[in-house]
Amino acid sequence: MGRERVAIPLENGTDDGATLDPNFEYVNAVDDHDSFQTHIDFSLACRCANDCQVDCPCLARCTYDADGHLTGRAVELADKAELGVLLECSSCCFCSNKCRSRVAQKGVHCGLEVYRTRKYGWAVRTCSLIMKGSFVCEYTGELISDADADKREDDTYLFEIVDETSAYCIDAKFKGNVSRFINHSCEANLVTLRVVWDANIRHLPHICFYAKRDIQQGEELTIDYGNQWWDVKLRNFPCQCGSKSCKYTSTVREELLRDGLITAEENRELEEPFGGKL
Repeated sequence: MGRERVAIPLENGTDDGATLDPNFEYVNAVDDHDSFQTHIDFSLACRCANDCQVDCPCLARCTYDADGHLTGRAVELADKAELGVLLECSSCCFCSNKCRSRVAQKGVHCGLEVYRTRKYGWAVRTCSLIMKGSFVCEYTGELISDADADKREDDTYLFEIVDETSAYCIDAKFKGNVSRFINHSCEANLVTLRVVWDANIRHLPHICFYAKRDIQQGEELTIDYGNQWWDVKLRNFPCQCGSKSCKYTSTVREELLRDGLITAEENRELEEPFGGKL
């Protein structure tokens, strides 16, 4: 499946006969078809030969260890949304592709599988052990403006990214990669980070997922879609992640209905509960 460094199999072990939308195109990078990022910025480029040297500013801000994993402290800060944007070396840097500060930009390197569940449709699981702090995948799709995103009827696969002046979205409805099929959990095993490595003046971040803890072979990969997503979607269906700390259960939804925060009309439109997508 797709064009990754490692093959990503697709399996439907259920009897529902479901297949992927034939209009869906697998892309392993964000599709900037409107050319939002065109001007090159050399200000952050280093001139290190081979790997970045000890006195290189790229290495000084690097949050990866020698094995290419986020440091334990970085994972903790990321889980609290306190880490900020990660900076990797760009194409303007003189260092080699083996530099310690080039991880997420290399793409998927661990074995992943998209599979069908009876409970909530497609999901993603790992085919091998993923160590804490490991990069797993990037969220890819069409890069569109926030204004264009508002015009699209289906917001299921929209992921908002924001720079200092404007808001943009990545829409994975028609174009995307394996990350498109990752479900929500209130006890997610992945953390979401913004990572910059493009040598352009705008420096829009890539949305990347890293292992929050050691993830065992065969375990489903999950992320936390966040309160803003559920503030909208809870009107249509409750979360069914099944975690002990689930914040968006059917009980919570019923309480919102009782308190008038969800209207009776919205309640009649209740869809089949599932984990959901971004």
